[in-house]
Amino acid sequence: MKINKSLTFINLQMAAIDKCADFWYNVNCSSVSYTEERNMYKELILKLSEGNGFVKINPPCPEKKIKRAEKSVGYTFPKELRELLSELDGDEWLLWSAKEIIENVELNRESRLSFFEENFSKEEYTDRVDRFIFFAGNGCGDYYCYRVGNDGVADESVIYIWEHEMIDEKCCWRAVASNMAEFITRYYKGGI
Repeated sequence: MKINKSLTFINLQMAAIDKCADFWYNVNCSSVSYTEERNMYKELILKLSEGNGFVKINPPCPEKKIKRAEKSVGYTFPKELRELLSELDGDEWLLWSAKEIIENVELNRESRLSFFEENFSKEEYTDRVDRFIFFAGNGCGDYYCYRVGNDGVADESVIYIWEHEMIDEKCCWRAVASNMAEFITRYYKGGI
C-alpha cells in the first residue's frame, strides 16, 4: 500500500514535470501566474534568444496603442496578445509592435484585396486573409496569427502559421502552438 502511494506521488510529479517541459523546455518552470510575473514573455525571449544580436526587446506598448491596433484589425485581441504587447511592443525579430500590426493589416487590405478581387470572391478574401490577427512574421512572408470565428471572436487556444505560398489553397494556415509561451519557445528553439 505504501509503495503504491509513493508510485502515485512520483507519477504525479513526473506528469507535472513533463507538462512544464512541454511548454517551457529549458526555461524556468514555475507556477507563477502572469499577473504575478509581469515580465514573463520578456524573460522568456531574452533567455531563448541569447546570442542573437538581432533581437531587441521594445518597451511596453501603451494601452491606447493596443486599442488603436485592435480597431485597425477589427477584432479584440486575445488576452495573451494583449499581455505580450503590454509587456513588450515587439522584439525586432519575430514579434511585431502594435504599429507593425496596423501596418500589416493596411498592407494586406491594399495589396491582397486587389489580388482577390481579380481571382476570388470577397468571402474568400475574408476567410483566407481578413479573419486573422497577425502578430508576428518569420521574415519569409509567412505570418503567425490567431484565427477569428464567424462570431468575430478570436480562437485563443491555437496559434497558426499563415503561409503566403498557399494563398491559392482553401486553407493556407496550420496550427503551430496552443499558447503564446509555447509559440515563442518553439520558434526560438527552431521547432516552427
